[in-house]
Amino acid sequence: MKQREAQIGKVRRLAIISKSGDNFIEGIKFNEYPYLRSLLHLLPWNQESYFKESRFKKFKLVRVLHLENFNNHIRKLPKDTGSLIHLRYLSLKGSRINEVPSFIGNLRCLETLDLRIDFEASFCMLIFVVLILRKTSLYSISFPTVPNVFKYMKQLKHLYLPDEYRVCSKLELANLSYLQTLVNVQPKTIQIPTWFKLNRLRVLKVGNNTPDAMQMLISKCPLVEKLKLYDPIAKPFHRIEKLPEAHQFPPNLAKLTLSNTRLGEDPMPTLEKLPNLKILCLESWCFIGKDMVCSEGGFPLLQYLLLDKLYLEEWRVEEGAMPNTCRSHSKIGLTKEDWILTKSNMCLPLYFKTVTEKDNQGEIISGLQLA
Repeated sequence: MKQREAQIGKVRRLAIISKSGDNFIEGIKFNEYPYLRSLLHLLPWNQESYFKESRFKKFKLVRVLHLENFNNHIRKLPKDTGSLIHLRYLSLKGSRINEVPSFIGNLRCLETLDLRIDFEASFCMLIFVVLILRKTSLYSISFPTVPNVFKYMKQLKHLYLPDEYRVCSKLELANLSYLQTLVNVQPKTIQIPTWFKLNRLRVLKVGNNTPDAMQMLISKCPLVEKLKLYDPIAKPFHRIEKLPEAHQFPPNLAKLTLSNTRLGEDPMPTLEKLPNLKILCLESWCFIGKDMVCSEGGFPLLQYLLLDKLYLEEWRVEEGAMPNTCRSHSKIGLTKEDWILTKSNMCLPLYFKTVTEKDNQGEIISGLQLA
């Protein structure tokens, strides 16, 4: 028994995977794990967490805390989480909490912070109140508040904000000189001083598109390789008439995703000029026009193309456009006529999907086909 207790006492990594209706965590004595450095608590999405606030007091040396689908009756993160000053990684992805607490500003050693809380579940409940009880307007719904505390986390490398959020004061990110990933940021919610630069940022996901602020933010991130521009809940009055000019995009951009941007002008004449673009995803009403044109010599390095919910009447691809993508078409048996759409041959809205297959020699190839 003593040997078993000694072995338990040396445990540094612990994963708790609960099943529906499982109250297993109640039987765990966390004071028996004094050297615990990594704790993963994985819950089914519809189950309430049995973590009590006092339990977090036991985790003083924890470096990694992953609370997937965390949920308790008060819908708040336990206050003792703010005392885990040695944390390097904190994930609340999928957790159902109503606010991002200000005490996370105490976690100044954090390198990764994932705040992609499950706003969708709360949002569905709020929509019910709006549509059934008719107590408020849909667009006056209160989103979770994010406090201005990131300025204290100077070691932060990866920051994932909620899909939709609001702030009491604009977020200060200028001190985050090590930041490499910034997801779900809304330009209107952050301070962008003239000297502001995120020179190490490689992944940027920008929500709630205000064209001028969006372009200002992109210009401050010159080395971005993966960029997504989107509107998280597709508000009809949020739209961009046209994209920035090609030279205003980061020069090393390799992957670009547009979603719910509701562009009024064909984006292809701009996007086809991006010299290093390899992956392009046009999703969910990113373009509300009916015609798209890809010019000769456009998209010289493009390898992967996804078109989804665009409802085009005509897509014209000139000879010599997308040379790398065209080779993939021929290998999986698609001809040019298959991927040029005209109004005359379209009975229903068509969707495109990318496919990955193997050719006769076993070589993995990718391309585009009608879904």
